[in-house]
Amino acid sequence: MYNPIMDFKKIFFFLFILYLILILAGTMLLCLPDMNQAGERTPWIDAIFTAISAVTGTGMVIFDTYSYWTMGGQLILLFLILSGSLLVIYLVLRWCCQGEAVRRDIHFCRGKPPAYMRRIRWFVYYCLAIMFGGGILLYCRFLPLLGEQKSVYFALFHSISAFCNAGFDLMGYFAPFSSFYVFRYELALPFLISILSFAGLLAGGCMTRASAEFALRFQANMIFHGTLWIIAVCLWLYWERDAGYWYDLSLRYRCFLAAFQIMGAKASGFHFVDFRLLSIGAISLSMLLMLIGGSFASTAGGLQSNTLLAFGILFYRKIKNPIGLKNWFCLWNVKVLYGLSAAYLGGLLLGICLLFFCGGVMSLAEASFTALSALGNVGLWWCGGNGMNGLTKIVLMALMLWGKINGLLLTTMILSPMFRSQRMYG
Repeated sequence: MYNPIMDFKKIFFFLFILYLILILAGTMLLCLPDMNQAGERTPWIDAIFTAISAVTGTGMVIFDTYSYWTMGGQLILLFLILSGSLLVIYLVLRWCCQGEAVRRDIHFCRGKPPAYMRRIRWFVYYCLAIMFGGGILLYCRFLPLLGEQKSVYFALFHSISAFCNAGFDLMGYFAPFSSFYVFRYELALPFLISILSFAGLLAGGCMTRASAEFALRFQANMIFHGTLWIIAVCLWLYWERDAGYWYDLSLRYRCFLAAFQIMGAKASGFHFVDFRLLSIGAISLSMLLMLIGGSFASTAGGLQSNTLLAFGILFYRKIKNPIGLKNWFCLWNVKVLYGLSAAYLGGLLLGICLLFFCGGVMSLAEASFTALSALGNVGLWWCGGNGMNGLTKIVLMALMLWGKINGLLLTTMILSPMFRSQRMYG
């Protein structure tokens, strides 16, 4: 008999052990002298910080990716990004779909792939097609600047990093820690990076394009995030209308750069502006987007849109039937869903307190922004990662890891066959 509680515990320990193995392997490799340009051993705490940032797809860096790491180190980071994002998501989706098949006691015909495998193949084909197509377009853009060989490498790296919303870039080739600031006077590259990030943000929805549950549908997530993107761009343009960093740009350029920056705050972690130059409204908007994050089984973090949609629909349906409301709160899956959301917010508050009291010279606003960025696996800095003490790095590493695992547990909960078998949406 299918036991959802035991299955949920197994997936938690599976994720913890898998991430632990990836982090330890990545740390040992990044510590090697051949992995950095200076030929010296990277301090272990900096190596483990970078490994966790890559595995969780956060993109918080202490060293500039291009100017500090050799090509071998950069390829290790790329492997950690792919393993920690797409490989782990694939395994979680396969686990959830197999659990549904076991619960229903489905027997498959020989030679015909089961339905859950066909849905997982959609996920794999979607990811490969987007990354390959995005890589070709990025190659065409980098070719006039970098030549053939370097353009292929830059296109591959940024296509994977953007789709996985990892936030790692090689723009240090132009200027260290510049991110995409050097491309603020053009439209093509910010637009391509934003589209790749948006596609990664919706990755899991390709499996449930015809789902009976509205909160799981690909269309629902696309409408939710697309509408949120447009509204956020309009607010950004309004609050930053007099900003000095783009005073010489036309409205068309401002719209594209605002869309790029909004997607960076929401998921990818790329940016073109120093956040110390932003208004209070733009900072607050960025923090709200970090909290919301992406959709289920996506490469983005946060509380996920499906959790918010599920809560909204559940409350609306159940408030219409107050008699069943008490029984509804007794369901184990609702308790777990609320528990995971509360644990996410609790980890955020704890992280803010630790960063504020132990983070050196961090103000409350800086601590809140940095904790949200780490927990939401976004990777944006308020004022850079230089000068952090050891305790601050440990807190940020814990927040990055917990944000990623919590997001995957929410995905497991949303996709749980028991969650959808108890008619909670109707």
